[in-house]
This record gives sequence, C-alpha cells and structure tokens, in this order.
Amino acid sequence: MRNRPLSAARRIAGAVFASAPARAATAAGALVLGLLLAGAPVAAQQRLFGLVGEPQPLEATLPATLPALSAARLIAVDSGSRHRVEIDANSLAVDQDRLVRYSLLVTTAGGARNLTYEALRCDTRERRVMAVGRSDESWSITPDSPWRPVVRANIADQHHTEIANRLCEGPAAASSRPARLVERLQADLTRRY
Repeated sequence: MRNRPLSAARRIAGAVFASAPARAATAAGALVLGLLLAGAPVAAQQRLFGLVGEPQPLEATLPATLPALSAARLIAVDSGSRHRVEIDANSLAVDQDRLVRYSLLVTTAGGARNLTYEALRCDTRERRVMAVGRSDESWSITPDSPWRPVVRANIADQHHTEIANRLCEGPAAASSRPARLVERLQADLTRRY
C-alpha cells in the first residue's frame, strides 16, 4: 500500500479531533505568541512574519585620520546653557543615511575645553563618543563606549538634543551631504524644515 498525502479536509479534521492536551498546548502557544506580539513594536512584528527584511547593521567607524582642531571650522550650537558648544563643519560625515559623525567642542564658562569625536544614530536617537581630544591635539580612541540615548529632559544633554534636531530628519540624516548639514547647523533656530 502506497503512502498518500493527506487531503486538506483530513488534515483539518485531524486538527479538530486532536486530543485535549494537544489542543490545550496549541491554545497556550497561540496565547503566548499573542501576548509577545502585543508588546512588540510593529517593525519587530513585521520582521517576525517576514514582511520587512532585517535592518542593515549600523556601526560607527572612525575615519582613517581624525580631524585636527587647529584646522576646524567651528559652528556654534545653541546649548541652552552658559557653555559654548560648537561642531567642526570639516568633520561632518554621514554613513548609511542614518548615522552622522562630527567633532564637538564644549568650552565651559570657566574656560575648560572638552573635545570629542561623536556618532549620532538618527534612527534610534542615540549618540556615542568615539574618541576624546587631548591637549596636544591628538585623540584617545574609546572603542567600548556605549550608545547613550539623547534625552531632552537631561539638562547636561540639551546640546545633543539640539544637534539631533538639526542633523536628523525622522529616522534618517537630514541630508547625505555634509554641506547641507552645515547649512542646517547655521540656520536660525526658528526656521523649520
């Protein structure tokens, strides 16, 4: 006797007349899946069901040479504090349309200068310090620095919020051209894009 594939009607009938423990396990699995999906973001649900491909991995990479502060073209960013915050226009770079890299100089009211080379992820609104400037204008690389959320409520982070608002447009960089990002940084705060 040959094995024949089950017809659709026989498979459905088999599922309907399955044992009580099998039906309970199926119902429990469906309940767990439903609860997991209820709390999951839409993008995660779409990836689970294959509706949208996995996003490209996005990692900030350092350029071959980091920009020297002596050659900087500094643009002031309104920080909402008494510290002076400036971005080096020559250091702006965009990766994969979602990540912007730049040198940031913060001069405190007391005159102390803090120079960092940072990456800003527009899709998640997170930032990462990739290198810290030294007094001799060399850089100290920080390979294990974590991504930190840009939070408006954090007073110490207000300048990062302003930078994110200027350099990002939704989940992407405001432009793939650094020259256009410079224009956005220099624009009047009241202008809307």
